[in-house]
Amino acid sequence: SFAAVAAAVAAGCLTGWFGLLSRDPWGPDLQPDPQAVDGMLDAEDSAAPVQEGNYRIVINQIPTMTADSLQCPLRIQNVEANHYAVRVTIRDDQGETLYRSARIDPGRSLPEAALTRTPGLGYHNLTAEYELFDPVSASAAGAVSISLHLRVVETDES
Repeated sequence: SFAAVAAAVAAGCLTGWFGLLSRDPWGPDLQPDPQAVDGMLDAEDSAAPVQEGNYRIVINQIPTMTADSLQCPLRIQNVEANHYAVRVTIRDDQGETLYRSARIDPGRSLPEAALTRTPGLGYHNLTAEYELFDPVSASAAGAVSISLHLRVVETDES
């Protein structure tokens, strides 16, 4: 009957409308990083306030890893005082992506990161690229990068 069809269409429209209202603004590419943990790894790094428009980078700039592992102790921390969610990409000096996080919200940390490959033994210059996102709208809010110096050793000599 016409009434049943009209009711079904109305129900579908309402479901679609409420689905749009409750849609996650982050989308599938910027979901929370499953490896991130609540809190800071280093308490002294989270104490000072961060002004609006600024971002405090906290990362292990001289990580040491073993040649037989992909795990790198980057210790990425998005301090609670930061105003932005972040995605971090680690690149080697040739521009190859060795790691890319999912979203790390303020107040969350990533102790280790699994690289796509382990560079050879010795010292390697890397770049950590931070993409900043507004925590409410998920829109891009800027970018910043920092140099890292990775040390790869035969066995755990750290």
